[in-house]
Amino acid sequence: MLHIRKKILVGALCASMVLSASQSVAWSESNSMTAEAGSAEAGSEESAADTAEAETSTAEASTSEAEPVEDEKQPIQEDDVLAECELAASNENFELLVNTKTGLFAFRTKDGDHIWWSNPYNADDDPVANNSKKEDLKSSLVINAVKVTDTESPSTTVRSWKDSVNAIVETADDIRPGLTVTMVDNGFRAEYTFPNEGITIPYYITLEGDYIQASIVVIDHDLQVVALLGQAVLHLLQDLGAAFSDEEGYIITPDGSGAVINFNNGKSKANEYTQRIYGRDLAKSQDMAPAKTEQAYLPVMGIVRNDNALLEVVTEGSAYATARAAVSGQKSTSYNSAWFNFQLRATDTYFMGGQNASALNAYQEDIIPEDRLTVRYYPIVKDDVSYVDVAKRYQQ
Repeated sequence: MLHIRKKILVGALCASMVLSASQSVAWSESNSMTAEAGSAEAGSEESAADTAEAETSTAEASTSEAEPVEDEKQPIQEDDVLAECELAASNENFELLVNTKTGLFAFRTKDGDHIWWSNPYNADDDPVANNSKKEDLKSSLVINAVKVTDTESPSTTVRSWKDSVNAIVETADDIRPGLTVTMVDNGFRAEYTFPNEGITIPYYITLEGDYIQASIVVIDHDLQVVALLGQAVLHLLQDLGAAFSDEEGYIITPDGSGAVINFNNGKSKANEYTQRIYGRDLAKSQDMAPAKTEQAYLPVMGIVRNDNALLEVVTEGSAYATARAAVSGQKSTSYNSAWFNFQLRATDTYFMGGQNASALNAYQEDIIPEDRLTVRYYPIVKDDVSYVDVAKRYQQ
């Protein structure tokens, strides 16, 4: 009996263990399914989040594309500048063109392969020049002057671009710009009126055979164009044919028997080349010993590149001219330039009243006895051109 009870007890215990194991398996499967469902739900949520994030990124990208982007400043193109110019004169070899609104002009070979500008047409893009130097680059005339009516005031700089081209002249009859350009035989006449200074300076640019001629009129039909100026130094076309800092070549100066200054020679801290044609005025007093320099015997300068050159010659007013030259950086621009300036009225300084006397300025009573100040510019086109070719052209 006892044996039967043990068998019944063992059978009941086995059945209980089987039932417990089956419940455990069921619980495990249930948990596994729940975990998978949870993972699926989590993956679904992550996928939804990714989709939402992608949609947001797309929306932001679309918004960014929709926003206007400010265009970068495009460099000025030479062809666009030429399109604004009018043909003033031409012959079988050359053409002279001018912008009648700004006074900017160019002369070029008939085939268009070589061109020389009166001023850098892209002066505003010069990375070295400040605003006032850019105004110098765009000015055909730059004048350092003192008014006769106020000779004790300091010298001021008057620029044709700022003080004439962009100035307004008011008269009893009309209101007009400071610059007036009219066509004449073989060229044009540009009349610069400086309303603040009360002066008018006409000058002519003409094409004469194989050269162009720039001629400033000092006296024009009884119009005293510079009579109101005391001390006056006029810089004429100081950047005509100027070479940018990425060009190779040199400047010819009339120093002694002649000398050259290489473009971009790195001497931006040195003084510009300045030499009075035929030497200093011996009638003027001299307080200090002059610098030891060679005298300039000829009114000649030149700019030489690889395949072309420009010869500059003063033909009227050379006794009042000074040869000037500057490499890139010297006058705070990127250009290598050669030009002439003219002294329109002589000045002198003297002392009266003893050792502690202050300086007194004396001015020439009349302006220079010249009707015109004239410079000729001879282009030379030749492979491997040199100063020898420039000298030969001057001999002609």
